[in-house]
Amino acid sequence: MRNKVQLITHVLLLLSLLMSTELYAKQLRVGVSFSMPPYIIDQGPRGIELDLIRSAFAGTTYEIVFEYLPVARTFRQFESGKLDAIINVTPGMVDPALLSAPVLIFHNRVFTLNDTHINTLDDLLPLRVVAFQRATDFLGGEFAAMANNNPRYTETAKQQAQVSLLLVGRVDAIVLDELIFQYFWAQAQNDVRLKEAFRTAKIRQADLFPPTYCHFAFHSADARTLFDRQLEAMRKDGRYQQIFAAYGVTPRDP
Repeated sequence: MRNKVQLITHVLLLLSLLMSTELYAKQLRVGVSFSMPPYIIDQGPRGIELDLIRSAFAGTTYEIVFEYLPVARTFRQFESGKLDAIINVTPGMVDPALLSAPVLIFHNRVFTLNDTHINTLDDLLPLRVVAFQRATDFLGGEFAAMANNNPRYTETAKQQAQVSLLLVGRVDAIVLDELIFQYFWAQAQNDVRLKEAFRTAKIRQADLFPPTYCHFAFHSADARTLFDRQLEAMRKDGRYQQIFAAYGVTPRDP
């Protein structure tokens, strides 16, 4: 009889603890915009940035819930308080008091093959150039002027296609973030259709744009402080680097 009472007591205590955890778990609604491998991959969901925020809040009282929305709507929802946090934020986009420490660095570069050397933006004028979508809005006035004066300049939302077009010689130069290039370059090496192109390909890259520091933004000071503390710990113990390595890329540490 005593053993049965003890068993019931243990079960009730366990249920009480589980219910207590559920009651105190705080849902953190995180706004996520478009798919941008390897940073954001909508199948999963997975990607470097999603894995970083998940890892930072693992084992805490916060429950991460990702909400996928168009970019403009993501910021509107955050400003109105319908989202608790957003990723991919650069200084000037939201109140600076809401920003986390720098999470990662975006660094756009110009990639070419073999004997195509690029030293200035003017060198792109006679070339077939494919950049990422809205690159002229992000890469400064000189780049926009080059694009306007180059009839063979185009943009694409499919960044994987940029790498393939460069490899098969349909374009002379592509403009995209270096880690996105690394990710799709590694994938392209497994494409049998590109085997011959890889045999002779020698990649060149031109560093013509400044790096962009990317932050996350949080309404809650408690969540922001916790994230910053965990992010620093992840950098020190190697989890930060391991997340990048899982996608075949190496981080530029802010």
